[in-house]
Amino acid sequence: MMKKILGYLAVCISLIGIAQEASAQHKEEDILFFQSVTTSVLSSAYLPKGRILSGAEYTSLNYNPSKGHPFFLNSYFTSANIVYEGLEYTNIPLLYDLVQDQVVIGDVNRPNLMVVLDKAKISQFQVQGHLFVYVQPSESTNTLFKAGHLESLNNGEVKVLVQRTKTPSGRESETNVIITFKEKNTYFLLKDNTYYPIRSKKDAFKVLADRKRELQQFVKQENGSFSKNPEKWLVNVSEFYNSQAN
Repeated sequence: MMKKILGYLAVCISLIGIAQEASAQHKEEDILFFQSVTTSVLSSAYLPKGRILSGAEYTSLNYNPSKGHPFFLNSYFTSANIVYEGLEYTNIPLLYDLVQDQVVIGDVNRPNLMVVLDKAKISQFQVQGHLFVYVQPSESTNTLFKAGHLESLNNGEVKVLVQRTKTPSGRESETNVIITFKEKNTYFLLKDNTYYPIRSKKDAFKVLADRKRELQQFVKQENGSFSKNPEKWLVNVSEFYNSQAN
């Protein structure tokens, strides 16, 4: 169903050019890894026949990579699968900017540039085992956040989602280079088409009140800690809740 297209060679050229420009900022091992990813594009990148990915030019923040970066997981491209306008694109080199909430890929037609895909057209993307889904706020879903991508942590009647963001937390006075980034994860339970913000165990038990007694017993047996690892706690609780469905 997916067909390799030679036109994607331009991505290789574009990404290698980006790697060369970034060499002054990135560590040598990052550059080597970055280049190793781009050299594999011809053998692994697939696009639906006759389709390309395009978007606006990406403007990177001015930051010191030795102190931190604005991206999810890595500051270099890694392969991802993207569902864009209903079509699947596989093994596409991708960066996810958590400060600007932008999905970034190498430009196909303009070497040495990166482009930002229209996030409203990306129903989901998966990078390094992490699945992000696009959520559009509406009155019916009771969303308390702007339209964007949330990471989906499980499947079932009740789902756990997390909004991952980064905020610049300081700049060098002379160069205006960002010193560090502060990470923030905001958790939600999706139940009956409504997104509930979860800041504590109490919030979770309130959403899942119809099976509260069973959940409390399960939590005691598991001896997990919401404060130490809210992600794991919420996934375990929601999966137990889902397993109790008739």
